[in-house]
Amino acid sequence: MLDRSIPPTIYPIQDFTLKKPITQVLPNGISVHFINAGVQPIVSVQLIFPTGSWLTNTPELNHFTAKMLVEGTVRKNATQITNEIDKYGAFLEVGAGLDDSSIDFNCLNKYLPQLLGIVEELLYEATFPEQELEKLKKIAIQNIKINNEKTGFVASSEFKNNLFGKTNPYGHITTIEDVLQVNPAQLIAHYHQYFSKQPFRVIVAGAFAEEEMLLISNFFGKLEIKKQNHTHQVAHLTQTNYTPIYIEKENAVQTSIRIGKEVLKRGHEDFTTQLVLNTILGGFFGSRLMSNIREEKGLSYGISSQISILRNATYMMIGTDVKKDQRQVALDEIYKEINLLMQQPVPQEELDLVKNYMKGVFVSSLNTPFALADKFKTIYAFGLSEDYYDRHIQRIEDITSAQILDLANRLYQDQFTEVLVG
Repeated sequence: MLDRSIPPTIYPIQDFTLKKPITQVLPNGISVHFINAGVQPIVSVQLIFPTGSWLTNTPELNHFTAKMLVEGTVRKNATQITNEIDKYGAFLEVGAGLDDSSIDFNCLNKYLPQLLGIVEELLYEATFPEQELEKLKKIAIQNIKINNEKTGFVASSEFKNNLFGKTNPYGHITTIEDVLQVNPAQLIAHYHQYFSKQPFRVIVAGAFAEEEMLLISNFFGKLEIKKQNHTHQVAHLTQTNYTPIYIEKENAVQTSIRIGKEVLKRGHEDFTTQLVLNTILGGFFGSRLMSNIREEKGLSYGISSQISILRNATYMMIGTDVKKDQRQVALDEIYKEINLLMQQPVPQEELDLVKNYMKGVFVSSLNTPFALADKFKTIYAFGLSEDYYDRHIQRIEDITSAQILDLANRLYQDQFTEVLVG
């Protein structure tokens, strides 16, 4: 009989390595990384352009250019593009981020030629029809109106605005006026400058044969690519506002709190220590902030501390929603937990718990070929070595309580950016 009062044995994670990609540099300069993993005949292809909103004074242009790529080409209108993708049971998405943009698609291996053909149309034949742009602008305006009624959305936006400054893309808040000013001519110019015939990197993941690899290499190798020239990149200076901000919303039941600051970038030697420190503070359900604010005080349903990693900045943000009359109590308790990490070493039992949690989450997150592709996307975006994640488990294991205490004093002693809305 199984004795359920005895917990199962815990075994340490050892000898962890990621499956490495096969990399080809094609004659036109495009790098293709093949990650052959999994068992189902499904392939994921990511085209990654190093052309995010960071490169422009008008972040809206990058967003709408990316969204409009699937709204019409020389040969197909928006409906025909959507119907053709659906016909093959595929998924295709164009995304525009702060640091890069991408065209991603998943499909059965046998439909790979057809999806590559669609991608070629998007890259070379997009037409940016005005009527489709007007539809997207109306949706964007409606989303802005809805989001501006949400205290959490406003608090997060104002937090980034106060952390980086209004002219920095990382702190930019898109307004209705910004959306109204976007026109097809601007998008076409942006398309030719940052997408069409511009360099990109390809990551292919899934269970595929040499036949599919050859097809992909031949397809991307024949594309016309111009030499990239983005030397005009704008210098975005961070202008942090440390004055606490309180935006009152009369009808709001709760106050949304956002507290944080810029922290260590990914390449820093103490970056992993920072991840452990943040997890202890508010990075999982058993964190100190959750134990205090939710479990002991009952001030909020949930609270977290998240680290956002961007190419040109990294920041932490503590976020929660509390009743209006309890916002000061919540603030005091948040700063109390921050100060405790600066004053007292983390008990070994707590540190071991957090380490095991982080290692388990990391390993369990790599259960598909597509998840492996995302890890290598990060590696290439930040110029890391391909064995970076092979050593991630050991880096976590090596961290000591003394290192946590030392880093807390270096990171948390300076002022925090603080925004409350509600």
